[in-house]
Amino acid sequence: MHVVASWGTTVSVSEALQKLKGSSVHFIRNELRSPAFKWQQGYGAFTFAERDLDKIVAYVKNQKAHHAKGSILDWLECDVRG
Repeated sequence: MHVVASWGTTVSVSEALQKLKGSSVHFIRNELRSPAFKWQQGYGAFTFAERDLDKIVAYVKNQKAHHAKGSILDWLECDVRG
């Protein structure tokens, strides 16, 4: 999953991702009734210049197609499994 997000400087990346993962797993398990769902461990986070926002958002919106065609951007598709 790819997410493009922005938040203030008082929230750390780890805190933001902890909240995102926690609330989404709660929704998926309880509202979508998929009790076995769980996130993989870890995450990747990237910063980018505001001038690149449209390009990054377009990439994320087309993530499924990129994976299907094998046209991923290596620098955005790190393997966090080690």
